[in-house]
Amino acid sequence: LNLSEKNFFADERDAIQKKTFTKWINNHLRKAGGKVTDLFQDLRDGQSLLTLLELLSNERLVSKSKICPSLRVI
Repeated sequence: LNLSEKNFFADERDAIQKKTFTKWINNHLRKAGGKVTDLFQDLRDGQSLLTLLELLSNERLVSKSKICPSLRVI
């Protein structure tokens, strides 16, 4: 395989993994009424990620009111 073919397959694999992981997250977030459409943007502020962690662990990790919405990961 040449370099462009390798890149194509790598990009295709990344897209499949992103789609699969998004479906897995949505399967869990549905229980809390949440949904992720863009994996990178929707998890950026941490609120959906925190909800996912709470659902997976069956524990309340932090009060949602204590989350600073202006704090963002770049």
